[in-house]
Amino acid sequence: FTKKKPQHLKVIRMVLYQARLHQEFTEAFKQMGESSGGFLSYLYNQGAKAFQSVGSFFGYGNEEEQMEGSGSDEDVEGQDDDWEDIGDESAKRMLANLALESEVILHIYGQTDQSVKRAEKRLRAIIDTQFVNDEVENPSITTLSDETVDELETFAKSHQVDIDIDRDPALHFIKLHGCQGDVLQVKDKIRDAIAALGEEKTKKQAAGAVFKHIHWIRELSDGETEDYDEVFSFEIEQAYQQKQTQYVSSDSVEKFTINFKRMQETDLISGDIITIKRVDLSEEEKPSNWDEMPVDPNGKEVPVHLVTIQSSSPEYKDVESKFNVTMTGRYSQILSIQRLQNPMLYWQYVARKKEMNKQNPSGHKNELWLWHGTDPGVLNNINTQGFNRSFKGKNGTAYGEGVYFARDANYSNSYARPDGSGQKHMYCTWVLTGEYTVGNSGMLVPPPKNPNINQHVLFDSTVDNQANPSIYVVYNDSQNYPAYLIKYK
Repeated sequence: FTKKKPQHLKVIRMVLYQARLHQEFTEAFKQMGESSGGFLSYLYNQGAKAFQSVGSFFGYGNEEEQMEGSGSDEDVEGQDDDWEDIGDESAKRMLANLALESEVILHIYGQTDQSVKRAEKRLRAIIDTQFVNDEVENPSITTLSDETVDELETFAKSHQVDIDIDRDPALHFIKLHGCQGDVLQVKDKIRDAIAALGEEKTKKQAAGAVFKHIHWIRELSDGETEDYDEVFSFEIEQAYQQKQTQYVSSDSVEKFTINFKRMQETDLISGDIITIKRVDLSEEEKPSNWDEMPVDPNGKEVPVHLVTIQSSSPEYKDVESKFNVTMTGRYSQILSIQRLQNPMLYWQYVARKKEMNKQNPSGHKNELWLWHGTDPGVLNNINTQGFNRSFKGKNGTAYGEGVYFARDANYSNSYARPDGSGQKHMYCTWVLTGEYTVGNSGMLVPPPKNPNINQHVLFDSTVDNQANPSIYVVYNDSQNYPAYLIKYK
């Protein structure tokens, strides 16, 4: 039989009913295995370790661990202290290597029913102590990102630990089940994730504080501007204050560097280079006629505040007078004049105004009060983000693809579409027109002032008529500020 080396034999059970025969059996088994060169040799060489390991748990893995004697219960009972410690370690090693979903059937053999029951009881006790249920409860669990949850679940699975993460604000717990040592490792991983949340929260709070005073801004190729978010601005400002020559983004999506000497950002993926600027808002004061900005429930200043001006105030009369220069007899009633208070838009406008005053000839009038009639559906966008160039072309692009403003309110009135109740809306706007030239429908940006000298120094705006302009087109979002919103019918 052994010479044929059977392929389909899976299990051979050998039962020794007398412990005193164990040594003789193993010696004979060893001799047969070493000498036969056939199936028993294979069985011996492959199975000896497993046999010894299982045997050691029950107390007869080698000579030192044998339970020799008459086989009475008293003899076995008296040796429990000797073999249980050895068995504990074997069982723990076995359990540590089992997956949670594993199904293991153990056949326990002993001299008496009592010894078998003792072994079973001991094994169950080891399982109870090695496999534990644990729970982590922390309010921060509700703010764990999907990415962090996936990372924790993957880590737990690799350590054969069942994990249940509940981000419900009313529960916020993580339940664990697995081998004790593995559960402890997963708990450490969870604590690290929660600690990182605390660090991130602190960083965001610091970034928010800095963002109230310092903004880093991208100047895009189409003339628009874009603020870096609070965290990026915070990190860039830190590098700037530490006199570093450059800032390198650590973000996994937005990969770029900033050269502070050139004030340029380089996209590390596309290689595109754009100009950036730093705006110190603390150096700018809000207009003296502004009301105090309200705060939200978290104590943070709201970004936009519309203030309805009293009709008897000089401020109201001034705006009304400008409006009536060309609108007298063209409307029945002014319903309200509201002052738009948007610090972000205002400070960007002031920063651009300073630059223009430096660049253009001394004494040149760079700023004008102009009008912009609009659709009621875009009022909120204008109030929060300013005039969006994505609306260009809505009312024609005869003088360039930018944002259009009119010298006369009656011209803008034709573009102020009434809402369902017949109300119209028009903005009285500060606009940095600077140096301008006549535009055309194909212009995406103004042309160069002196193309033979410098192709990169452009006009500030385009107009319909060089000598007597009545329509102005600007291409940079920071070149205008919607100061007042007039509602009328």
